[in-house]
Amino acid sequence: AEYMGDVFVREWILFHHMYSGMKRKTILETAAQHALTGVSMPGKPGLVVVEGPGGAVKAFVAAVRALSWQKMSTKVQQKLPLSRAPAPESGTAAAAAADPCAAHRKWDAFGELDSAPGSGGGGQHSDVSQFMALCTARGLQAVAREVLGLAPQSGDASPAAAAGD
Repeated sequence: AEYMGDVFVREWILFHHMYSGMKRKTILETAAQHALTGVSMPGKPGLVVVEGPGGAVKAFVAAVRALSWQKMSTKVQQKLPLSRAPAPESGTAAAAAADPCAAHRKWDAFGELDSAPGSGGGGQHSDVSQFMALCTARGLQAVAREVLGLAPQSGDASPAAAAGD
């Protein structure tokens, strides 16, 4: 298998549904173990966007896939090269050494969307509007619409263009 340590990966994973508290906790813990950022949207459908060094994303996906799912599929995988060492005069050399993915990350941490307010604990459906708002704020709305099977909007950049910051 190809090791993707020198590549930044943002992977969009769609699930038929994601209700299990144990699986949701495992997703959060596994992302934290690998220092990955992104977001998890529980419900039906379930969706995870995970980003970080390629090898860490690959390990995360393998761990999550090992859980039992009705359906889990990677819909989009965006790959960007990690720059080696920035020029010292840029002043970001230390930050880039600490997190070579920092320039490409769209999320600061990995978290889970809250279930829709007032759903009384029966939050069976995903909060797609909240998810789309988060993606739009990060310039990822075209990819999000593609992953969720929504029609593109006229203002959307193509998903391929969104990959190349």
